Amino acid sequence: ESILLLCMAMALMKGAVTACEFGLCCVSAGFALPHAVVACRRLRWAAGGEASLEAAAPAAEAAAQEAAALGPQLCVILALADSPGHAYPWQNVTYLLSAAACIAAIVACGRTPPKVGDAALPPDIGEIATCLVLDVAASVALVICFPHLNTW
Repeated sequence: ESILLLCMAMALMKGAVTACEFGLCCVSAGFALPHAVVACRRLRWAAGGEASLEAAAPAAEAAAQEAAALGPQLCVILALADSPGHAYPWQNVTYLLSAAACIAAIVACGRTPPKVGDAALPPDIGEIATCLVLDVAASVALVICFPHLNTW
């Protein structure tokens, strides 16, 4: 996926990789890999070159759902957190712990899928609250990091 190519490009840039960038790469990989597994399982190429559709495994589907709920917002927050160019040691620890927690949540959902596959169920209240908190944090980070762009 393209997000993994961006992470590789970031690793090839001049300078050392920061803890925040490393966490960003981990979250990006945790976001991209379950989606790639689901996509590959859904579209299987037959020996004759014809594509056949197949249902995704419940574990991969659950991991992809969790990654889609948390991954993009956390990537935005981590990318913006690194924009000042410096971080205190406690900030580096926080960046790495947040990335590890996101990856752990994705793995946990993959190991024990919480929902029935192919069912349109609404998210739990906890999931909605978590997504809203991450959305607000990403919005505040955007406004703080780019003050010259928020003069509407």
